[in-house]
Amino acid sequence: YGNPSRRTRVFISNIPIKPKKLSKRVTVYEAISDLDERNDIPNNEKYELNEKKLLRVSKLSYGDYLTMYRSADRNIPLYTRLNPYDLAPTVLGNSRFVHPFHDRFLTVREQARLMSFPDHHIFLGSRDEQYNQIGEAVPVVLSSVIAKEVLGVINERTIFRPS
Repeated sequence: YGNPSRRTRVFISNIPIKPKKLSKRVTVYEAISDLDERNDIPNNEKYELNEKKLLRVSKLSYGDYLTMYRSADRNIPLYTRLNPYDLAPTVLGNSRFVHPFHDRFLTVREQARLMSFPDHHIFLGSRDEQYNQIGEAVPVVLSSVIAKEVLGVINERTIFRPS
């Protein structure tokens, strides 16, 4: 639905939700390419890597990652170098990604774009808390599509009639 990241989601509702599928996918490049030199957008601050991490990041190819997070039921790659011409992997609360062209991690804003947050949305808290807010969210474009579908059904059924 126009969100530049992969994630399978299940929504359970007593209202049929059948939005039209989009034919075009939004790539990582399309989502973040205009942010490189933008200092006027909130949460777009870059931070420097130490020499050791910078050396490791510089050797990553698209899809490669620095480390693996082991949860109870699966392993999740962390610090994955994004492929600019594809969708991003699933954005989770603990996700961190490496920029496709630069040897640095994504800014909070770049990661927010992967979840279709508008640039005027401001994230508060520590940097880790901001990344977590993004990763725990339902993508904005997806929630908007669902809300429009539900509103359409409500309007069709005229459930609420003013007296």
